[in-house]
Amino acid sequence: MTGNPTSESTATQNSTTPALTGESICQQRGSSRDSVCRVRPNKAVDRELFLSLLMRLAPKLALEKYHYVGLGGPFLEDFRMIHGRLGIARMTCIETEDQVHKRQLFNRPVASIECVHKSLEEYLDETDFDAPAIIWFDYTEPKGITNQVERFARTVGSVPIGSVLRVTLNANPGALGKPTGNLSEAELMEWRLYAFQRRLGSLFPSGLAADGMTQKCFGKSLLYALKLAVEKEVLTHQQLFGLWQRGSICQSRSQVWRVESARLPFHLRASDSGRGRTLF
Repeated sequence: MTGNPTSESTATQNSTTPALTGESICQQRGSSRDSVCRVRPNKAVDRELFLSLLMRLAPKLALEKYHYVGLGGPFLEDFRMIHGRLGIARMTCIETEDQVHKRQLFNRPVASIECVHKSLEEYLDETDFDAPAIIWFDYTEPKGITNQVERFARTVGSVPIGSVLRVTLNANPGALGKPTGNLSEAELMEWRLYAFQRRLGSLFPSGLAADGMTQKCFGKSLLYALKLAVEKEVLTHQQLFGLWQRGSICQSRSQVWRVESARLPFHLRASDSGRGRTLF
């Protein structure tokens, strides 16, 4: 979930590439990702966290045989690092903007990267994965939150067992909008709760209170809605339901909420990210 990712990154034993700072990433001007950099100045740290997680999973899951799917921007930095550290050769970069897509074709750091000019949703709808995949749903638009959560949950049931799915969502409560008039803090939280309920529709968790709309707690509230959507999807797949029952862990620890199991078709982990949360 978007916001400033946590300022702590995990060092990796096999890393030979110096970590980029958020500032250096944002210096890559002229791309559709510039606005993302302004919202997420620590994107490089966010990427390092994801890579460190994948490197921990790599020995058990043989990630070098996986298919990586994500949004790379014009310079495909994520793809370069995924290939360099994990040895993944089969990679697909998705892009909707024509000019950015053309730059990706020119800037490909690895010849095996397939650059596809369409939306991530379109690509997933027409693709049947014949091997486990790593898919990064890198969303930043808050108004599409319902479709984003539903798409992520639906993909849980369609990818092969052992796949790793990561979703980044906008977890800034200010993105819910601004009410008219001067409201007290309590009234503002109630207004946000109603706006959040309207935006999520049937995905809105029952029992969610207004105190879950604060800057500190909104990420957890959004994560809870995502978790319920995933659980609902798992119930429709008998083979996943058994794994979910046996292997899932849900806990709260120092503002880090994890639902994870290497046996599941996904690996979820939410880490504190300042103004929001990032989930992978």
